[in-house]
Amino acid sequence: DSCPDRRASDSAKWHRYGDRDVLPMWIADMDFVSCPAIVRALRERAEHGVYGYATAPAGLVPAFLAHCQRLYGWQPEPDWVMLVPGLVPALHLVCLGLTEPGDQIMVCTPVYPPFLSAPATTGRQVLPVPLGRNGGSYCLDWAAMEAAVTARTRMLLFCSPHNPVGRAFTVAELSRLVDFCCRHRLALCSDEIDCDLVLDGSRHVPMLGVPGAEPARTVVLMSPAKTFNIAGTNLGMVVAPDPQVRHRLLAAQQGLVPHLNTFGYTAALAALRDG
Repeated sequence: DSCPDRRASDSAKWHRYGDRDVLPMWIADMDFVSCPAIVRALRERAEHGVYGYATAPAGLVPAFLAHCQRLYGWQPEPDWVMLVPGLVPALHLVCLGLTEPGDQIMVCTPVYPPFLSAPATTGRQVLPVPLGRNGGSYCLDWAAMEAAVTARTRMLLFCSPHNPVGRAFTVAELSRLVDFCCRHRLALCSDEIDCDLVLDGSRHVPMLGVPGAEPARTVVLMSPAKTFNIAGTNLGMVVAPDPQVRHRLLAAQQGLVPHLNTFGYTAALAALRDG
């Protein structure tokens, strides 16, 4: 519950508006100090004094698997997990690895801006489908999705829980979404970076835990970054059960995606194991 004044620091969000009287809420970056276990682990690692290329700590993937089991009753296999330097690069990798240039990628709008920029940046076409409204809540517009999909549509980029509308989707909704993707033979990438932050008492359901989800077509993205406010350390998880999918994603990142850094590994391990 300690919130230092970051306006004189290197904070990207506070620098955007300079000295103007603006509260910078344009990016998911909270101002409270990270939990003591993370601060302690980073301090100990910094005191080592050598900051060369690093490999993942042996306990990192097991800590992530235990985290998934504890919170969601779902535990992927260890070899399904790829570590990446953040989920924005992961969105681009998924576009590169699971679709071809010119393919259409469906997104449900309004949505976190990289969902719109990743397809365009990688030479794909964005197929935006607006969310519907059910009373005071947003929902998936099934009729609009069915009408929008074409023979060129190859993937659905989905945000669950949804940023920015704040929906945590029900099992029934996710099951219907899985069926939609199966019927239209769409790859399904589910960005679940905010999954630990469900505040209405419901339980997040990972897309790969939804009955009927096709392992060969489904990829889940997760990260401790938002939960533990460590986005600046740049580490995320791509969970892909199919080995051919993982191979394509690994091939897509060659020469483009940097090595993960030692402080990202350190912060993520401390967050998932001790946070």
